[in-house]
Amino acid sequence: MSGLKEIWTFLKNGSSAFCSASRGKYSGSSKAVREIRNEIMQTERSSADDKKNLRQDRMNIERDTRKSFNKIALNNG
Repeated sequence: MSGLKEIWTFLKNGSSAFCSASRGKYSGSSKAVREIRNEIMQTERSSADDKKNLRQDRMNIERDTRKSFNKIALNNG
């Protein structure tokens, strides 16, 4: 019986969260969401920082792509 009760509670909470989110009234009040929101809102960014971050992201993507390609090339001859 408790299993059915837990399933019912889960479905009820899920449907109420979905309904409120579809109306645009969803509040992300979890600790992780608050920390991310504070981090985004409190930091001042400049275009130079954005360019630096984009450059770093591109370098990381190139490195990961190169590693993956090398693994595939080495494994397949």
